Order: sequence, then structure tokens, then C-alpha cells
Amino acid sequence: MAEMDKTSKKFTIPHDKVWLRPDMAYFEYQKQATGIDYDEIEYDGKYKRIREIRDLAIFGLAFYTMQEHRCFVQMNNIDDSPDAFLMRPVSDETQEIAPIEMTLR
Repeated sequence: MAEMDKTSKKFTIPHDKVWLRPDMAYFEYQKQATGIDYDEIEYDGKYKRIREIRDLAIFGLAFYTMQEHRCFVQMNNIDDSPDAFLMRPVSDETQEIAPIEMTLR
């Protein structure tokens, strides 16, 4: 029974954060990366979240470019999995939200 509970666990969508446009997420990455050497950001594990927000911003922009539909992104600071979320408004009352797992080198 405990094994089934693990596999059926749904992700938790963080409601305490604002959804960011992909370009705004990229500006947030730039703000967090200010004063840090690029190589350190790329290869030092303590900067993993900075790399993830950059990659999320780029993913969101690529999604927007391919789908030609606005979208918003959000990092998941509540749970380890998934890493982030992509939200696409369908109508005034409905949004599609997809979990995103980022595998970094």
C-alpha cells in the first residue's frame, strides 16, 4: 500500500509565488547571477537553482515561440519534484499547468 501511495503522489503547485513571463524569469536569472563568474554558475553545484531558472526561462521562450501562445513559468520551491511549472492560460477561467523536470549536465 505504501508503494502505491508513492507512485500516485500528485505534484504540489506553489501558490505563494507569482507566475513569470519567460523574459522576466530570464531577467531574474541575470539578477541572481550578478557578480558570479559564468564558469562557477555552470559547474558549481551550489548555483544549480540559478542554472535552472535560466533554463526554465529559455524553455518557456521556446514553448512560446513554437506554440505562438503566451505562457508563464514558475520554479517549485515547495517540493523537490518537479523542478518547475509551465502554465498556459486557455481562457479567463482555465489554465493548463505542466510539471517540468530539468536534467542538468
